[in-house]
Amino acid sequence: RLGITNDTTMVAYDDHANVFAGRFLFLMQLYGHPMERLKLLDGGKAEWARLGLALERGPGQVPARSRYRPGPRREDFLVGWQEIYREVVQGDDKGVILLDTRTQGEFNGEVVRSIRGGHIPGAIHLDLARAVTAPGGERWLEAKALRALFTSRGITPDRTIYIYCHSGDRSTHAFVVLRNLLGYPDVRIYDGTWLQWAVLQALPIDE
Repeated sequence: RLGITNDTTMVAYDDHANVFAGRFLFLMQLYGHPMERLKLLDGGKAEWARLGLALERGPGQVPARSRYRPGPRREDFLVGWQEIYREVVQGDDKGVILLDTRTQGEFNGEVVRSIRGGHIPGAIHLDLARAVTAPGGERWLEAKALRALFTSRGITPDRTIYIYCHSGDRSTHAFVVLRNLLGYPDVRIYDGTWLQWAVLQALPIDE
């Protein structure tokens, strides 16, 4: 409907620190769109407006309708609660890192947005907001600073990185940072997110 083809280069942005734009880029990769044809506008709409660049109202001009053919879903981009429980909670796989990208309050269980509060046992916390230049800013840190931020938490390219958040927006944003910008080879999203883990009350939590 939007005239997008399998060869289209897409530049995504939003007005929410690019969290939703990151989720869009993840989904396009999940169904096989070439990574080199997916771009993120650094700073999003906020930075564009701050620089005084043109904005318009109303619907944009859409090219002629096209036929888009999604590929098979990249299952190697996803992980389920069973693998997390076995490999992280039970500690069977030392090569796996579980990254929680929610706020400190959510991680500690002080902010409860589901049936239960807290975090998955064994998770490493890094609030995704730290990946922007400054509080209230929406541009990413330079790649060198981002790499230092993640490696300071033990999140290194030689590990398999599982990521989760509350509902999937912040985790997929982090996926784009780690895989697309920093080149981490094995990054996967826990698609069930904290919403699923909290509801499955037989699963353990830490606060």
